[in-house]
Parts: sequence; structure tokens; C-alpha cells
Amino acid sequence: DAQESRGLGDVYKRQVVDRHRRILESLTLPTTYGADAWEHLLTTMKRDKKARGSMLRFVVLRDVGQPTILNVPDTSVLFTAYQELTA
Repeated sequence: DAQESRGLGDVYKRQVVDRHRRILESLTLPTTYGADAWEHLLTTMKRDKKARGSMLRFVVLRDVGQPTILNVPDTSVLFTAYQELTA
């Protein structure tokens, strides 16, 4: 499954991902991106207040109500996940 093959560890559990996707979709928020959005997304992520130098940082949920910080030093991991989401 795409979330597990991202190389981001055990951060995502399928049921948690599905639940959050349903919530976001019910609020008409995006849960996917077009295949041509990568450069714009990467530029935006690099400007985010959580980024530290070249290290991108994300707040992710281990489970409902269990946030944690995910440091991503190599954007190729993110690009792989992006490609899986847009495939």
C-alpha cells in the first residue's frame, strides 16, 4: 500500500490514514495532487515555518490524537510518495 511503501516508517496506519482522508474530504479539502504539482509543493514545503535549513519537518499522526514530528532530510522520499499518490 502506498502509505506503507513511502519509506517513512510506521508513522501511518491504514485505518488512521483512511479516517483522516474521509474527514478532509468531508470538508472538501484536497487529499490528492495533480502529477504536475511537485515543484510547487516542494517550494512551498521549503518555505514552511517548520523547515530547518534543508531539513523538511512535518507534524504527522501516529494515531488519532498522537502527533509527532517527522524529519525528512532527503526529499527523494517525499517525491516517491508523491509519485505514488499521483499514479
